[in-house]
Amino acid sequence: MSASWQPGDGSAQSTHDITIRQNPHDPRRTLRPRPARPEGRQRETRQPYRPDDRAGTRAGGGRDALPAADGGRRVPGDEPGGAAAGGERGAEGGVRDRAARAQPRPQDAGRSLNAKLDAPSGAKPGALLLDRRFAPLFWCQAFAAFNDNFLKTALVVLILYRAKGSPALVALAGGVFILPFLLCSGIAGEMADRFDKARVATLVKGIEIGAAGLAVAGFLAGSVPVLFAALLAFGVLAALFGPVKYGLLPDLLETARLPLANAMVDFATFLAILAGTALGGLLGARAPWLLGAVVMGFALLAFGAAALIPRPGAARPGLKLSASPVAASADLLRTLRGAAPLWRAALVNAWFWFAGITCMTLLPVLTRTTLLRGPGAVTLGLTVFSLGVGAGSFLAASQLRGRIALAPAWGGTVAVGIAALALGALAAADRFGVTLALLFVVALGGGVIAVPSFAAVQAWAPAEARARAVAGTNILSAAGMVAASLILTVLLHAGAAPSALFAGLGAIALSLALAARR
Repeated sequence: MSASWQPGDGSAQSTHDITIRQNPHDPRRTLRPRPARPEGRQRETRQPYRPDDRAGTRAGGGRDALPAADGGRRVPGDEPGGAAAGGERGAEGGVRDRAARAQPRPQDAGRSLNAKLDAPSGAKPGALLLDRRFAPLFWCQAFAAFNDNFLKTALVVLILYRAKGSPALVALAGGVFILPFLLCSGIAGEMADRFDKARVATLVKGIEIGAAGLAVAGFLAGSVPVLFAALLAFGVLAALFGPVKYGLLPDLLETARLPLANAMVDFATFLAILAGTALGGLLGARAPWLLGAVVMGFALLAFGAAALIPRPGAARPGLKLSASPVAASADLLRTLRGAAPLWRAALVNAWFWFAGITCMTLLPVLTRTTLLRGPGAVTLGLTVFSLGVGAGSFLAASQLRGRIALAPAWGGTVAVGIAALALGALAAADRFGVTLALLFVVALGGGVIAVPSFAAVQAWAPAEARARAVAGTNILSAAGMVAASLILTVLLHAGAAPSALFAGLGAIALSLALAARR
């Protein structure tokens, strides 16, 4: 059972002729019937099965099902000429078959680079951090996330305290960075599928050094327009890197490790956002040369890490790139909409970012106007929120245990709803400790939403279109962030209390949870 992902109209997008794999854990899936055993034949003892085609296996071990050439499902041992088909396989034949399976195949390009990674349930965060295939990508994205938020926050401080600019420019800074994700993600996904993702990452981070040089010039000159140009360049490069970052994980790791890998990436991303925001605010009004040195230093670190990422090869070398980035993004959303499992997973991930941006936007306002606390309390709240997302991410990974499923996201949504409602009701009581505890629960629920949704996109999308599926997910996530920012801007300008908006977020979460159960 599979759903075809067909393109919309347009010749440039006619390359999206791909098939979305069925969720292997769907209880409705059917296996091909095993041929009857000849009378009088004894059941033979087989050696434990070692899957070599992880793109179609069931994560977590057990009786894995492989994709058959005719589109059905095949149980290990049902290969033509195998024991289940009635043929007698001797020791020599078994050795030959195992040797044949061990040979690299063209269709395996972009899946896994090393059989040593095929230990689904034994992966630990420390082991992944030391792995030479995951570690370079992990540190590259962490350095990049820090640099993006450091530059954006330093620019905001420069606008408010040194250039004496309008607060409207602060909102513009956030929009300038997010806009490229809406416009450029489509072409970014095509590039990541057309070329080797590791090469694309190295190229993007190399260009980012030039963007960092532009930022250095802006800081030294105290020029807000130059810094806006640098921020726009960083936003475009971040949009190009997004499909590469998440598309590489299934290429480098076995499917069962995707939940843990995504948990680590999400946790590192939020910590990098927190650290970049805090340090950018601390140094924003200080020596310009120090700001430039930080931006350039982390750009060089990200480039060095990108150069160490293993190269899995191009997923679809013959893919034709679209002439218009905007048209590519629009067509990608249409094709993603036609793949129901991927569309649901992408919407769940967009919901996480909608809720996350809502909390991170309301927290400073709530702290200053309702709780009557200073900037230190805001930093503490953001720290608690980041730790909560990390804890929820690892909790989701432990719940999944190597499986790919969206079920934990429902529980995370319920947790967000209950905690946000309670936070909105109790915030006015000026109980800062209770507010922080509830904020932690909201963030924990968000982490439980994020990991299963992105792991599902990575695992369910075919290898030759995985980066485009990730790009479509990034477009929806960026749309969720923009929608949250616009809604909050209008409501806060109209005088809505931040505690009431937290309660509104809780009501939305519980409504979504109830709708998902129908």
